[in-house]
Amino acid sequence: MVGSLELGYPTFDLPAEDAADLRTTLYTAEPGTPSDDALRLLASWAATHAAPTVDDAATPVTERP
Repeated sequence: MVGSLELGYPTFDLPAEDAADLRTTLYTAEPGTPSDDALRLLASWAATHAAPTVDDAATPVTERP
């Protein structure tokens, strides 16, 4: 779709109260590189569709006559 990407991916350990610790990985591209441009393009595609929210789920659906 956008070609090869050169990304950094630092991993962060997040403390948790239960026995299972959490870990998150953040994928980043060097600013101003072709990988940065491609990653921004991919992000714009993902951001074009609104994800349902908790408020959306709580809104009752009413039928029209």
